[in-house]
Amino acid sequence: MSAINITKLTKTFFTDIIANNDINLNIKRGEFFCLLGPNGAGKSTLVRQITTELIPTSGCICVFDVDVTIKPAKAKKLMGIMPQECGMYEHLTAKQHIQIFSRLKNIGVNYGVPDVISDLKLEKHQEKKVGELSFGLKKQVLLAIALLGDPPILILDEPSAGLDPEARRNVWDLLRRKKKEGTTILLTTHQLEEAEYLSDRFGIISEGRLIHVGTIESLRSSLNNRFELKMKRNDNADSHLVRYFDDIQTAVDFIQKKRIEGFSLATISLENVYFELIGAGKC
Repeated sequence: MSAINITKLTKTFFTDIIANNDINLNIKRGEFFCLLGPNGAGKSTLVRQITTELIPTSGCICVFDVDVTIKPAKAKKLMGIMPQECGMYEHLTAKQHIQIFSRLKNIGVNYGVPDVISDLKLEKHQEKKVGELSFGLKKQVLLAIALLGDPPILILDEPSAGLDPEARRNVWDLLRRKKKEGTTILLTTHQLEEAEYLSDRFGIISEGRLIHVGTIESLRSSLNNRFELKMKRNDNADSHLVRYFDDIQTAVDFIQKKRIEGFSLATISLENVYFELIGAGKC
């Protein structure tokens, strides 16, 4: 069974601005799926339709076979949603925010609240007013709210933006644990390292179109140049000379023929794949 199934989805604004254009996407139950794309590509618009905040112009979105347009309340109960930005009551504490949303979700004022506070290591900040918290800590409060009640689907828009390295790693570990427990996770991010570390599959959006979906290996294999060779410059400069190769044997033959000594050879990164596909998507 699909966790999220999107069919022929199009969203337009003011009759002529196409934010999403004929998108088809199937996210499997228990999958960690990452949505990538530049600013203005249509990622947030797509997410806001999945979470029932926006109504599609045409097409269909189903969450566990529940049509989000026809039964938005039922669909939303299946999702824990973390928006990229959200207005917060700055005079309330972090813990009070989480308790209020626990009650709004009909799971009790304290049910699960200590757990999400502990999971995100917010104990020493829970009694602070939200207005006193850093941007990164506010993001963690929003994530705590999304986690309440252990929803079967998590929709997370830039969950680690603004976090320090330790907090970011803790969030990553927590999300990987949720995935192992069977939670389906849809994440948008600009951090390619985060996407490569966490996700089972990726979708890349460019100019409103979903231009590629697959694993990191399938994305790499979609390109001709799959291996990157970095060579030290002879002039002792800090920068490296870089060449790309279709297969590893050709790269090894080149190294041996040129008798290169200082080098590194690796498969191309997600960043290489991303920028080449985004460039292709704009053609």
